[in-house]
Formats: sequence, structure tokens, C-alpha cells
Amino acid sequence: MSDTLIVFGSFTLMVCVPLALALYFRARNRRTVLDAIRLITERGEPVAPELIAALVQDKASPYADLRRGVVFLSIAVATGVFAVVLGEGDSVRPLLGIAAFPGLIGLAYIGLHFFASGARATRS
Repeated sequence: MSDTLIVFGSFTLMVCVPLALALYFRARNRRTVLDAIRLITERGEPVAPELIAALVQDKASPYADLRRGVVFLSIAVATGVFAVVLGEGDSVRPLLGIAAFPGLIGLAYIGLHFFASGARATRS
């Protein structure tokens, strides 16, 4: 029981800690920009339309979903290889089950990339 908890907890921390840090720094960056805009408006100066357009504009590259999908798939493959190299009969199937989660998420991101790029091509 405790071995399973250690393995599951370590994989959970490997996902949750970087995600929490990324979300924290993104929120801090947005707060800094909004504080700057608030300071400009309190001084009575007009806010440039270019600044508003830069804030509203989507900054994600068209390949963002593809990159995320490849990263998730590589995490799944690495976990699967780890399970096979470990080679203990009791741990291979649970680790392959854990590897299925990022693998399926990666496949979904890659599918979204191709479906979204097809939709973008028809809109243009």
C-alpha cells in the first residue's frame, strides 16, 4: 500500500508542482500589467489602443496544442519505459495505467491541433 502511494504521489507531484508554478507566475504577470494600466488611468492619461489590443490578443502559437501533445506523449512513453525497465510484475500494470492518462491527453491535444488547423484553414 505504501509503495503504491509513494509512486502515485511522486507522479502527482511531478505534474502538480510545475503546473502550479506556471499558473502562479502567469497570474502574477497579468496582475503587474493590470496594475500598470490602473496607474495610467489614475493619472488621467489615455490608455493606448495598441496596449489593449496586445492584452486581448491570443498569444498562443498555432503549434501550441501540438507541442503540448508531444510533451504529454513523451511523459507517457517515459513512464511506460520506466515500468518495463523496472520489470517487477506487481508494478508494471499500475505504471502502464498511470502512463495511459498523459498518453490519452497527449493524443487529444494532437487531435485538437489537426482539427483546429483544419477549421482555421476553412475560415480564412
